[in-house]
Amino acid sequence: MEEPPSLLCPECGNIYDLKETFPNCDHLYCATCFLVTDDKTCRVCESQKVDHSECSKYREIKHCLTELEYELECEEADFIEKQMKETLESCSKCSKPSELLMLCVNCARIKMKRLETEEWIIQKIEGDVKVSDDVLCVECAASGHGGHEMLEVAEIQNLTDAIKNEFFLEYYHHQKSILQLFSPNIKKHKERADYYYKEMKKRNHEDYFETCSTQLIECYREERNKLTGSMLKVLKLIMRLQTMYIDCLQKHIEHQIVLEETAAKERKKSIEHLLLRLSMTQMKFKKFIKKYRRVQSTPGDIEEIDVELNARMETLEVEYKKGLMLEIELENGSKFYKYQAIMKEAEEIGDLFTSLRTEKPKHEYDLIEKGRECVEIFRANFDDQQGDFKDAIKFNEMEVMQAEIRLDKMWKKKLVEANERFFFMELMKLKFFPITPEADEMDARYNWFFEF
Repeated sequence: MEEPPSLLCPECGNIYDLKETFPNCDHLYCATCFLVTDDKTCRVCESQKVDHSECSKYREIKHCLTELEYELECEEADFIEKQMKETLESCSKCSKPSELLMLCVNCARIKMKRLETEEWIIQKIEGDVKVSDDVLCVECAASGHGGHEMLEVAEIQNLTDAIKNEFFLEYYHHQKSILQLFSPNIKKHKERADYYYKEMKKRNHEDYFETCSTQLIECYREERNKLTGSMLKVLKLIMRLQTMYIDCLQKHIEHQIVLEETAAKERKKSIEHLLLRLSMTQMKFKKFIKKYRRVQSTPGDIEEIDVELNARMETLEVEYKKGLMLEIELENGSKFYKYQAIMKEAEEIGDLFTSLRTEKPKHEYDLIEKGRECVEIFRANFDDQQGDFKDAIKFNEMEVMQAEIRLDKMWKKKLVEANERFFFMELMKLKFFPITPEADEMDARYNWFFEF
C-alpha cells in the first residue's frame, strides 16, 4: 500500500473541497482556492499550463474523502472534539498538563504555512507524526527553542481539519494490518442488511388494496411470506457473521495487550494505536448487531446455520474435485481444495450478481410506480364510488399487485438466494480459514489471497 495522500488543501489548509474544479498538473487544492486568481498558476509547482480538467490524484482523493466521511459517521458525535482536547492536553516533552501549548515553526515536523491574513495553518502531516507529538508547554518552549518563532496551538486556523486528517492517516495506515480483513466488511454488510430489513418491514398490500380479489391477495401474501422468510434467513446469516468477527477481534485485542506488556518503548505506541483501532472496529460491529436486535439468532438458529454451513462446504469441495482431470494427493490437513472450492463459488456468485443487475426488471418497477400514482390521483380527486373511477382504481391496483407478485417470485427471489450463497461463503472463509492470532500460518495466507 502506497503512502496515503494528505487530505489538507496546501492553499487554505482545510479538508479538500473538490466539488467544482481542480488543476491537472498532478497537484490538488480546493476548487474555491483555484478560482481565487485569474492567472491559473498552480501554487505548488507554479505551472502555467493548468486548466479545469481532472488531475491524476482526483479519484484517489475523492475516494479517501468518502472513506473519511464514513469513518467519522461511525464514531461518536463528539469524537473529533475529544481528539482536540487530547491534542491540547499536555506537553510532548515533559508530559505535564498545560493550559497553553505552543508549536515551534522552525522545529516542528509538521509543515506549517502563514496565510496572507497572518493566520497560521498546518499545511501537511505525514507518516505517524501527530500535532500532539510536537506541542510544547511554555517552559519547554522557552528552554529549548530560544529565538525560534512560536505560535499557540489553539490559534492554528485549521486545527479541526488537521485532526480529521490525522484520524484518516491512522485509519489508512492500519488498513495494512489485520484490520483490512475486518473494516471493509462493515459498510458492505450494512448496506445489504439495511436493504433486507427495509424490505421485510414493507406494509402488507392487502391492507392497502381494497378492491383486489381475495384470491389475488392470498397469492401475494403467500409469495411475500416466502420471501420474508428467506430475507430473515439472510439477515440471520449476516448477524452470525458479525458475531464471529467480534470474537476474532477480541482474540486479536487480547493478543496485542500481551505483546504490549513486553514491547520496547518505541514499539508500544504503534501497538496502542492498533489496539485503539481494533477496539473501535469491534464496537462498530457491536453497534451493527444492536441495530438489528429484532432479528438476532437463537442458539437453535446458530446450530442450524453451522450444520448447513458444514454441509455446503462439503458439497462445494466434492463438486470442485469432480471437475478435476487429476486429483492430487495433498498433505494431511491441507485446505487447498477447500480454498479452491470457495474461490470457484466466489466467481459463480460474482457472475450471478452481474446477471441479476442486467436482468433487473425495470418494466415491473415502472408499472408499480405508475399504478400507485394513478390510484392516489383517482382517490384524491374523484369519488371512488363512481363506476368508471372505481373500475380504474380496481384495474390499477390489480396491475400493481400482479407486478409485485411477479417481482417476488422471480427477480427478488433470485436476489435473496444469491445473497444467501454469498453470506454462507463469507462464513466458510471465517470458519475454515480463521483470522485469529493462534490460527495456522497458511490460514492467514489464504485469507490474504481471498481479499486480493
